[in-house]
Amino acid sequence: MQNKQKKKTVALCAALIGVLAVGGMAAYFTDTDTKTNTFTVGNVDIVLTEPSFPESGRVENIVPNQVIAKDPTVTLQNGSNSAYAFIEIVVPKHTDGQELFDLIKADGSVGINTGWTLVTETTGTDTNTRVYAYNTELTQSSNETTPLFSSVRFKEGWTDISGEKNIVVNAYAIQKDNLGTEDKGEIWTMLKNSLPENP
Repeated sequence: MQNKQKKKTVALCAALIGVLAVGGMAAYFTDTDTKTNTFTVGNVDIVLTEPSFPESGRVENIVPNQVIAKDPTVTLQNGSNSAYAFIEIVVPKHTDGQELFDLIKADGSVGINTGWTLVTETTGTDTNTRVYAYNTELTQSSNETTPLFSSVRFKEGWTDISGEKNIVVNAYAIQKDNLGTEDKGEIWTMLKNSLPENP
């Protein structure tokens, strides 16, 4: 009887030890989780090209009525955010106030190609400056503008013109998203004011 009681007590102790052991292991069940949020800052990167204009950037000894291929085009580079593109053109003037060059469209008529809208125009003493906005946003799948114009024509009518005459073309772009407006005039003002030196 005593042996039976002893065996029962040992078995009970062993069972209690087992329960305590399981309880002890359960106390070590733990968990943790961490999330690191990574934000990559976007960018806008464009290139201005004139595929038909000489690489030297010069055309020598032009004559009245000469048409010179010049086709400024803006291309959004790989990895850039979607953007609105603008081209600023500065055209030299004669002392009588007339511009020395006509901008010529692809069809040979005077003007700019379709797809562009005049945003601002400034009349200066020696030059006129115009800014045009591309009507469609540039994206990775549609990353190139049509040329603003296809050529320029040196006008006739003067006998007192000599030396170098420069047509300056500048390209600009600004992110498309989160501007708070789609008005190209307002967007141009935002872009211009964000430049280190206003154009």
